[in-house]
Amino acid sequence: MLSAEGFAAIRSVGFEPVGQVFGAVVFPLASTAAVSCPGTTMAFLVPAAPGVVTGVPDPATRIARALDHGRRTAIARMTGECSDLGGHGIVGTSLQVIETGGDSSTAATVTLTALG
Repeated sequence: MLSAEGFAAIRSVGFEPVGQVFGAVVFPLASTAAVSCPGTTMAFLVPAAPGVVTGVPDPATRIARALDHGRRTAIARMTGECSDLGGHGIVGTSLQVIETGGDSSTAATVTLTALG
């Protein structure tokens, strides 16, 4: 949310705020970490870069990549909303990451939200 000081600063340089924008993404943590049966995580090969094939990265690397992808997706959705409103930029952006634990009937998830 834009503070009164932020609103005044934006207006003082000739810009007019057009609205608040939001982007979010939710994904199951188990599929991100590629948790599977013991001994099967190296059963297939994935491209690490064009022309380079390596074994599957460890779970921490997969989670870090998924979080980065989630962050980029949430920000892209937020900037899309900004464009739809006719805005030229986003001020005062905040990014929130929330992990929700799972239980026997639901999967653990990670939610990323971007607000500006």
